[in-house]
Amino acid sequence: MEVKVWTNSRKGAANAIFGLGVSRSDRERFFNVAAPTVSIEADDHVITKTLPECFWNKCMHICHPAIGAFVKRHGFASWPSRKPPVLTLQPVSEGHFKLLTKEGR
Repeated sequence: MEVKVWTNSRKGAANAIFGLGVSRSDRERFFNVAAPTVSIEADDHVITKTLPECFWNKCMHICHPAIGAFVKRHGFASWPSRKPPVLTLQPVSEGHFKLLTKEGR
């Protein structure tokens, strides 16, 4: 599935939080409200995250410091206005995903 990089801050802010924006249809297809804890492989790190209640409503972002590190490491920390980078969140098994750049890295 394609996900968009999201941040809560102006690009380049030292304390910016980064996350992955999931579409409503992908949320319904790949995530389970009854099992809200997911794991995401991001390079050599495995992120375990319990999705907040707002994920099931209007705030469909998965945020974690390791996602921010991935975004920065791969050069996606800034972008033109309204054109966030698109990454791939590949389902591996139920509740487990692998985060990749569009180039498959």
